[in-house]
Amino acid sequence: MSEFKCDSKVGDYQVGYFYEIVNGKEVILDYAVLDESGKVIMSGFNILKDALSWAEETSCRDLADLIESELQKDDSEPELEPNKTTNLYKPR
Repeated sequence: MSEFKCDSKVGDYQVGYFYEIVNGKEVILDYAVLDESGKVIMSGFNILKDALSWAEETSCRDLADLIESELQKDDSEPELEPNKTTNLYKPR
């Protein structure tokens, strides 16, 4: 039965490897990136550094997407309707 050992955390990601104990020694089976719930997001990396780089790039992209969507929300201007008492426009 393989186990996961977390080596680093990047944002919401856990970066590490799956291993088994064979003849008393830890044998690495796969390097992987897991989400906060422990679900494998990406695996099959040759070295831990590749998994770490992927997690950093993905985490930065996720953050950039979040920031962009928040900025787009702020950019949307409210529709204006005339205020009958002052003849000025006010947000709906």
